[in-house]
This record gives sequence, C-alpha cells and structure tokens, in this order.
Amino acid sequence: MCMIFHLSLFMLHFIYFTVHPIIITFILSVSHSRIIFFPFIYFLHNHHLLSSIFVYMIKRLLILLCIIVPTLLTAQTDKWDLRRAVDYAMQNNISVKQSDVQARLAALQSKLAKAASIPNLNFGSSAGYQFGRNIDPTSNQFVNNNVLFQSYSLQSNITLFNFFNIQNQKKASFIAEQASRVDVDRARSDVGLNVVATYLNLLLSIEQMNIAKVQIHLTDSQRIITKKQVDVGAMPPLNAAQLESQLALDSSNYITAVSTMETNKLQMIALLNLDASQPFEVSLPDVNKIALPPLSELEPQELYEIAKGTQPLQQADSLRILSGEYSVKAARGAMYPSLTAFGTIGSNYGSTYQQFAGVVPNGRVDTLGVIDIDGQKYYPTTPGYNTLLNKVPYFKQVGNINLNQSVGLQLNIPIFQGRQARTAYERAKLNVETYKLQLAQDNQTLQQNIFTARANAEAAIQKYSANKKAADFLWEFEEKDPNNPETWYAPPRAEMKMKELTNTGMVEVYNHQYLWDNRQSPKVHQAFADIWGTEKLWVTIDRANLNFPIRPGHEYKGFIHWDYDPETKPQNVQGVLALADQTDPNMGGFQYVPELYRTYETWKLTQPEDRDHFKPDVTGFEIVKVPMEAGDLLIFNSTQPHGIRPNMSGNKVRMAQYISMMPAEEDNEDLREWRISSWMERRAPEGYAFPGDPRGWERTKYQTAVLTKLGRKLLGMDKW
Repeated sequence: MCMIFHLSLFMLHFIYFTVHPIIITFILSVSHSRIIFFPFIYFLHNHHLLSSIFVYMIKRLLILLCIIVPTLLTAQTDKWDLRRAVDYAMQNNISVKQSDVQARLAALQSKLAKAASIPNLNFGSSAGYQFGRNIDPTSNQFVNNNVLFQSYSLQSNITLFNFFNIQNQKKASFIAEQASRVDVDRARSDVGLNVVATYLNLLLSIEQMNIAKVQIHLTDSQRIITKKQVDVGAMPPLNAAQLESQLALDSSNYITAVSTMETNKLQMIALLNLDASQPFEVSLPDVNKIALPPLSELEPQELYEIAKGTQPLQQADSLRILSGEYSVKAARGAMYPSLTAFGTIGSNYGSTYQQFAGVVPNGRVDTLGVIDIDGQKYYPTTPGYNTLLNKVPYFKQVGNINLNQSVGLQLNIPIFQGRQARTAYERAKLNVETYKLQLAQDNQTLQQNIFTARANAEAAIQKYSANKKAADFLWEFEEKDPNNPETWYAPPRAEMKMKELTNTGMVEVYNHQYLWDNRQSPKVHQAFADIWGTEKLWVTIDRANLNFPIRPGHEYKGFIHWDYDPETKPQNVQGVLALADQTDPNMGGFQYVPELYRTYETWKLTQPEDRDHFKPDVTGFEIVKVPMEAGDLLIFNSTQPHGIRPNMSGNKVRMAQYISMMPAEEDNEDLREWRISSWMERRAPEGYAFPGDPRGWERTKYQTAVLTKLGRKLLGMDKW
C-alpha cells in the first residue's frame, strides 16, 4: 500500500498574519507600455482641391480617432498590480458600499436619538364653514347660524427628567454609529484580503496555463524528433504513439488551465466591481523581490493581544457591547416615572362673533315689572333702547380677544403596560450577553488564526529554505548548472553495478547537513512513528536523486522492482521526499503497481519457478504514476512493486531524497557503530547499488552534519 504525508516542511505557500491596519507586502510591478503611433499619410495634388465637405469629414474622423485611440491603447496595455486592485476594491466593491449605507443609517439613528432632548414645537391651524345647529367657536354656545371659522395653535413640550432614558439612548446610538463605521473598515479589510487571495489564485492559474502551453510545445517537439527516429528505424512505433497520446492529454490540460484562469479572472473582476466585458489583465510580480519577515519579531501571543484592540471585528464587537450596556440603562429608565413640561398658545376666529358697541333710544317705554305696595300695584318703566353690536375684525379676534395661553407640568407613572417596558429591559440585557459571546468567539477565532498563521509561516519558511538549500546543494555537488541543460548529461563518475539505475540520476551523497536536516525533522519522524506505532526509530542513510529528461544518448526505460524479496515477507517501509514539484506526469518520478501488490499471492502461482524475485513481469498490470508536490513525503510498504519512471518532460528535473525509518536496533552494536562511523566520516553504504562518489567530496569539502537531540537518537548515537 502507498501513503502520502503532505508535510508543511517544504510548504511554498506563505501565510502571514499581522494586526490592524492589515499590512500586506505588495509587489509593485511596473508594466512597460508600448506607445503606438498611427501615421496618417495624406497625398495632396497641387492641381486638385479637397471639397469643403470632404475636409469636414476628415476633421471629424481625426477628432474621433484622437478620442478612441488613447482609449484602445489604455485598454490594451493597462494592467492591474496588487496594490491598485486592493485600493480600487476598497472603494468600489459592492459589499463595502453596502456597509457604508448601513453606517449612514446608523448615523441617522444617532441624530434621531440626539434630537429627543430638544423641545418639541408644533404649529397647527384649521379653517372651515359651519351651518345648521352647531357650537359657536368663539362663545362655545349652540347656535343655529352659518359660521366661517379658523383656529391656530402652537404647542411645545420637553422632558425634564426620565431617569436618564434619553441620555443613555443618545450614548447607545452614538456608539452604535461608531461600530457601524468600524464595520465599513472591516468590510474594506475583508475585501482587501479576498482580493489578495483571488489575485494570487489568478497568478497561479496564469502560470499553470503558461506551463501547460510550454508543455504542449515540448511534447510536440519530442513527438517530431521521435517520429523521425521511428521513420529511420531507431525507435519502435509505440514510442511515437505514446507521444501522440501525451500531446492530446497536454492539449486537454491546457484547455482546463485556460478555463480555470478565466474563472479566477471573473472572480477578480466581480470583487473589483468592473464590467466583465472589458479587457482585464494583471501584472506579474517578481517573486524574487518578496522579502520574508523575521518570525522572531512576531510573537503570536503578543500579536494576539495587540490584535484584540486593533482588528476591526474586535473593535466593532467591543463597541456593540458598550452600546448594549447603555441600551440596558435606557430601558431601565423607561420603567420609572417621567416629568414633562408643556406650553401652548392658541387663538381662533368666528365670522358671527360680535362685540357690544353701545345703545340708542328707540322711542318706546319698556315696563320693568310690577311692584305691590300695600295692595297697590305700581308699574315702573324705562325708556327703550336698541343695543348696537359690531363684528370684530379677523386680526383683533386672533391677536387679542380670543388669544389663550397655558403652561404646566405632566407626570407620567408607568404602572402596567402589558409588560412591555420590563420585556424591553430584559431583552436589552440578553443582547449584551449575545454581544459578549460574539466577542469571545471572534477572539477565539482570531487567536487560532494568529497561531495557525505563525505555525504555517514557520513551516513555509523552513520548507522553502530546506527545499532551496537541498536543491542548490544537489546541483553544486553534481557540478551541473540548473539553467544549462548541456551540463546535465555528463558521463557517470562511477560505474553503477545495478544497471537498471544507470542514467536515473542517483546522487551519491549520503551524510550532508541538508539531508540530515530533513531526516531529523520532527514531522518526518512523526509520520514514520505513526506507521510503526513507536517513536523509537532509526533513519536510513540513503541518497538523493536528480532525474533528468531523456534524450538521445541518455535513455532509460524505467523499471519496476522490489528492494526486498517479497517471499521473505519483509516488515519494512520506504519513503521518498519530493524536493521539487513532480505534478507533471511526464516527469521522472515514483511509479508503482497496486494491483500486483494486492494479488501477489495468486499472481506468483502463474509465474515460472525461476522467476526474478526482484523484477516482476508486470505485463497486463496498470503502472500508476504518483504526482507529488515539493514537501510531499511518500511512504510505501516494501512489498509494493515500484520504480522510477522515465522523464519525458523535455525540460523538468525530478528532485527527491530517499528517507525511511525502521524500529531502532539498539542491541545491534556492530550496526550502530557502522551508522555512527558513516555519519562521522561521511561514508557511503556498502553494496552493489551504492557506488559512492569517487571524488570523496563529502569527506573533503563538507563538514560532519550537526545533529539535533532527535537526530542523535535517529542515528543511534543516543538511545531512546
């Protein structure tokens, strides 16, 4: 069976988490725009004049071109770098705009709460015509007249005291407004991070598309060369057919890569809120200019403490808690009496209203009554008069006669309101608890993100450094230039007795510091410990591999084999650590036959007695290629038939280190002494598969590897 442990030892993706304001290292790329001049050549003959209409059309055409051409040039050459994309998205993304609208709504609510402490002032007026029996608006008596009327009123009231309900509502609304403003910053921050992630995905998909395109060219070139060799009989036709099939597969991979790139581009356009129908390109940054921050300065607990007070999400949560606490006070104040002062001024007008103007004699004598004195009746009289009444003018009625004012105090004591005030108070307290729990959850997520990012960053840097150092060392040790394929195919320095390994790129180095750094990695040890069920292990002292693309004069077919006779039922595992990506199936890399592993007991019954116990006949079995990324550790059972596949990529080099561990044999003193001697003297293992380096560079050019506490135990120098 075959198991892959994807370790973060060589993880290339670097996650870097910082506190607010979020610091992102932007790689600014200046794109070199081409300026294209469109020469307009006019051929004018001296004996002909252009008509005025033609001249007018030419001028209009030139004006139109002057407008269109710069636009086309800009559309063709304008590229988006990361900083521009982030800045633009923070201003134009729909989510940011939605958050801004919510913040403005919160500001309106805050203004409304402030206005509650300002006195109310209302003016009202009404006018109408009354007829039939009704109440005179000026005398408040029933009359049977037609009356034209109008009234005015001006009212005002102000809350003098309500147990600080209004003041607490003002504070709660103001702090809620601040929280909404912080939410806008959080939206911008989130959009910025989303843009960064999408931007990187787009760059990756562009690179994968370009790689797929190059792969098509390389496969096609190899196909043409192979076809020529087939035509002259130098190679079997099967090789050409395989390359034809590979070319079709590469074309399919290219189409998939283009589709992925277009999908990522549309996601980027959506984040920027751009028109998808317009051209859009991103600039490719120079990855060599990306500086890795010193992690020693980034203590995660210290970052977490700072981030709790600076991250927009935590700020908004804290503000909502404070706002909720003031809302609780406001709700509690609403359950107590309130005192309000009021004042009114009003007046009215009635068309039937009359005022006494005097009297005039009318020539009659009016009897006042009967007086009886001693039986004698007397009838007193008085001269008759007519009363004079005048209609009162409009403004005199409104401004003087009918003018009325009032001032007073109103006390409101809530006794029973269907439990509304009490429920509002209890709900406000529960809201505060909800806000506090939300803050605790967000803090927990923040802490987890920071510590995870720190761990990922450490692993990524370790992986990057170890990967690069190990890769550079292998090129140096082999005296080959990674940028010059002509140096890749030098004759081997020592004869490989195991002929199937000829031209497979075995690097005869066994005890260099970089190889031991990978062996004594805690994560590598833990992977084998999980398999064996014990941490008491010894690591194998094995070599590395540079598997170059095949070319005429440097061919090998690849092979399937066992390192141990499966009939002996070996209880062992082996491992391969990828030092570079091996995701291209054309690259030389690990291959195995899972079906033969599963059916070995029945398969061997069909084989001749004199069969090779180390090289099985795999006719009819599917050989599976295992893609690996840099940092992948592949561990497989030693009874699994496996081998190195030929490198048909044309320009890619498979780089790997062989690592395995087995239970420590601390009682085997001879083996333990040999292992320590091999490490100390930098000597290769003995055996026909290990020719060693005839130059002796490990002993003469490099120092003995420094071992950690774990490394000393894995070697056998210290006991478990």
